[in-house]
Amino acid sequence: MTQERRINEDTFPKWLNESLIKTVLKLEDDPTTLVTSFEITWATEVGDNYASDMYRVTVQTERMGAVEKRSFIVKVELKTGQMAKILSVGNLFGREIKSLTCTAPAIHQLLEAVSPGKYQPFSPKCLYTHTTNTRVIIMEDLKKQDFRMAERFHGLDLSHCLLVMRNIARYHASSVVLYQKVPHEFRLFMRSIYCEELRENMNAYYGKNIKQLAIEVAQWPVYGVRFAEKLHNLAETVADQILELLTRDDNEFNVLCHADLWSNNMMFRYSDETGEVADVRFIDYQLSHWMSPAIELLYFLYMNPSIDVMDQHYFLLEEYYKTLGETFTELGSKHLHPSWEQLNIQLERRHMYAVIIVCSALCMILVDHNKPLDIEKVFTQDETFHISEQYKEALLKILPIFEQKGWL
Repeated sequence: MTQERRINEDTFPKWLNESLIKTVLKLEDDPTTLVTSFEITWATEVGDNYASDMYRVTVQTERMGAVEKRSFIVKVELKTGQMAKILSVGNLFGREIKSLTCTAPAIHQLLEAVSPGKYQPFSPKCLYTHTTNTRVIIMEDLKKQDFRMAERFHGLDLSHCLLVMRNIARYHASSVVLYQKVPHEFRLFMRSIYCEELRENMNAYYGKNIKQLAIEVAQWPVYGVRFAEKLHNLAETVADQILELLTRDDNEFNVLCHADLWSNNMMFRYSDETGEVADVRFIDYQLSHWMSPAIELLYFLYMNPSIDVMDQHYFLLEEYYKTLGETFTELGSKHLHPSWEQLNIQLERRHMYAVIIVCSALCMILVDHNKPLDIEKVFTQDETFHISEQYKEALLKILPIFEQKGWL
């Protein structure tokens, strides 16, 4: 559930005014439609979003006596703090603007050309962007189309996970076909945001969180003996490992990864008749880059499924691979489909990425509502995450899985 608290008129951006609203709604040259009122509220709760300010603008218009309510989402780049540095070094807003205005629509259009009306878009429609001084993205409000976020604290069930696997497989396969046609359109995505310039930030976040986890795990019966020292050692080398794991190998099968598929970056729509999940949109494309799909898959599979779906990873990967092949075939590019063995080699080669994100980032998904994490204090002070009961429960299941696989 998102906040609907009103923004104080003295604090919301002054440029977010009636003139801009008319531009976004394409009313500048329409004297018959009047903006009679608008309201600005926060679009996310504290702890749901870390790399931007998000507003929901609800607008009431009137045309020839007919009143209409519309709304859209405004995403604003942060200008201060360590997150602002990461945004700048990685060009995160540039990546998202490119994705929403060009790449994601073009990927969907490939599918639309061969199978009209069969598939839905992957992303929300971008209505407006601004890149001078402060970068801004304004997009359609998916909430008004009955999309909503799933309850992340319990994890996604099998139906949600299968839907995501099929859609991300179509996105990946179509991105490869698009790359074959217009490789120059992917230049921005060729550089990972995980670079030497951000080593200090990686240690401040990943290293600090894993050290904190090691201290906590050391107090758990049985687990402390098995895992605490290994986690301490991982914390010492985490920046080196991330830089290596996310260095692209151009001899491998690569795709355009969304690269941040956690539950808050997916919005679902449900059937009116059955209540079953029926559609999904991916949001927040700031980490998009051209990379092995193993990064995408490991991230999703260990950050989102509910505990009882953790045993279904092989089944979910099979569904991904099957849909990947079907999409390549549908697009007339069956020759681009990697073998099942190739995909599994890439997954095994990058398995430590799963360990790192579970031990450093899953805590942010399963954070206690009453103890949200201040990401800036993690980077600059001694702030560490609070281990919620949900996170501890997940670790008690996942750490032995890592041990069994020989990953930890």
